[in-house]
Amino acid sequence: MVTALTIMVNFVAFVMEPKQAGMTILIYLLIGIAGVPVFVGGTSGIAKIIGPTGGFNVGFLVAAMAMSACRGHSHHFRKLVMLGICVGMPVIYIGGCISMYAVNRVGVMATLWTAVIPFLFGDVVKVVIAAMMASKLSRYGIGD
Repeated sequence: MVTALTIMVNFVAFVMEPKQAGMTILIYLLIGIAGVPVFVGGTSGIAKIIGPTGGFNVGFLVAAMAMSACRGHSHHFRKLVMLGICVGMPVIYIGGCISMYAVNRVGVMATLWTAVIPFLFGDVVKVVIAAMMASKLSRYGIGD
C-alpha cells in the first residue's frame, strides 16, 4: 500500500529538533495504539506495533530522531535527501525487517523482497518530496 506516511516522517525530521521529532512520532504511535485508526490502511491497536510490520512503526520514531540529530540546523536540500536515504530509510527498513523476520520466520532474502525492495524507489521519491517541502519552508523561517 502506498501512503504519505514516510513523507511525513521525513518532513518531521527535516523541520523539527530531535526531541520534537521524537515526541511527534511517539504521539502518533500512542494514538494508534490507543485505537485511533492512524496506521497504514486505517488500522490501529497494539498488534500494529508487535506484529510483522511493527518494526516499521518503531523505525519511524528512531529514524525521525536520528535524521533530525544528524541534520543539525541545516535545511539544505541535498543534505536532507542524503539523510533521508542514508539514515532514515535504512533505520526504518532495519526495524521493519527485524519484526517481519521475527514474526513470519521467513528467510532473509524473502524478508528483503517483501519489506524493502518493492518500496525502495517510492521511498526515495518520498524523501525528495519531504526535502523539497522542508527546504522551501526554511526560506520562510519555518522549522527549527
